[in-house]
Amino acid sequence: MQWRLPLAAAVLTAGLAACGQVSPADTRSTATGIPPPTTSGTANLNWTPVTQNTDGTPATDLAGYRIHYGTSPAALDSTITEADPTETSYVVTNLSPGTWYFAVAAYASDGTAGVMSNVASKTIN
Repeated sequence: MQWRLPLAAAVLTAGLAACGQVSPADTRSTATGIPPPTTSGTANLNWTPVTQNTDGTPATDLAGYRIHYGTSPAALDSTITEADPTETSYVVTNLSPGTWYFAVAAYASDGTAGVMSNVASKTIN
């Protein structure tokens, strides 16, 4: 049996731009300061790609990313799997009004989960 170190964390951002360090985008109109009408809530996530394991060695078997999200930073109970290891963004759709929290973790081809990114949030009006 081979010992596998977890993949390092990515940096995530949420909003109009996030895996690792996350930050929300401003949804207000800069011209009026009034939020634009929302037909469905979305969060655009962007993250830095994971390139190494926690011990600093190169991550050679990265298989993709798992996006964890929910209405509490302590309960990210919904998961989306992005099976493309070169992808560094994802749009989460159909979010109901409220504050949503997001984190991303890479995973290896054998299913080993990487370290979770920072938690980002976005409020849907």
